[in-house]
Amino acid sequence: FDIDKYTEYFINDFCFDKPKMIKYDNIEDIVERLNKIYFRFEYDKKERPSKADDKKIIEQLISAKGKEVKKDEYIYGSCNEKIKYDFVTEDYNIKIFDFDGKNLNKLINSAKTWAWNCMYNDKGKSVIIYRYSEENAQYNAEFKIIMDIFKKAQTTIYDIEEGMQWLQANN
Repeated sequence: FDIDKYTEYFINDFCFDKPKMIKYDNIEDIVERLNKIYFRFEYDKKERPSKADDKKIIEQLISAKGKEVKKDEYIYGSCNEKIKYDFVTEDYNIKIFDFDGKNLNKLINSAKTWAWNCMYNDKGKSVIIYRYSEENAQYNAEFKIIMDIFKKAQTTIYDIEEGMQWLQANN
């Protein structure tokens, strides 16, 4: 047995974004909230941020770039129906899905509806950001179905951590 045959070496490539400016009232509070978002799985489930906490940070990330952001905004879809997004900017329409503690089987049809909305939205790019804190999400059959629905619709979809990084890079 030769251990060298099974050993591979990798050189890590670290990339850092430019620093972002976020307005805050209490430095300890904002640091704690950011830690809970970026290091979500380091916290007990009860201590992880709620959807409302995530939405506050998302709004701050968007507005920190000086962009106008509208919360809980309706836009009209391709059939003139009202569609409610969590955030609307001049470039993006963002919908946040919260899968934590939910029966995912019941959310499959909602995923189909949102995939259709994203496919036929001509009023800005639709982006889905989801919250799902299960450690082995990739093995959950219903979760895989929901992700397949969005992928077949060629929807831009991110988990909450990737979504925060995308927001910092693209807004």
